[in-house]
Amino acid sequence: MGSEPITEISKTSPIEGYWFHICWPPSRKQLINLEPSKECDTLEDFITDTGFGKAPVICNLSCRQYDIFVCGMSATHFAAVSFQLEVKPFDMDDALAQSLGKLKAAKHTKKELETLLETGVLPGTEQAIQYWITFYAEIKASLIHQMTEGLVPMGLGLELDQI
Repeated sequence: MGSEPITEISKTSPIEGYWFHICWPPSRKQLINLEPSKECDTLEDFITDTGFGKAPVICNLSCRQYDIFVCGMSATHFAAVSFQLEVKPFDMDDALAQSLGKLKAAKHTKKELETLLETGVLPGTEQAIQYWITFYAEIKASLIHQMTEGLVPMGLGLELDQI
């Protein structure tokens, strides 16, 4: 399961691709008991070992959740590989959303992607990351709207930064 294709125009070269929200390591591999610092390395190794190659963007979100951007030409191959990686839509049996709550998970993910963008990424991936930041900002806004709709009739009158 991926997202809608993203076409990016940059000074380097246009990149079209898909985002995947995955859980790593898969439940059946948790017995390995990886140190958190080694999770991302083993994910990259798994992707390489399956013949896929390197994904242009891997964002570690914590709680075993990763967002991965894959170039369009490789997305079909990645989708075939990723069936073993527990691809899950955001907040659907998502350990990060269960741990932090949906709203905080969306805020956290948006912040992690913004940090990734600030620290530097492969040329040509900036717009794709910005697109995904917008995706999580829209989720956050939708969740805030849903929450405030329920709070206002109850007379709680909370400020948005208190949610």
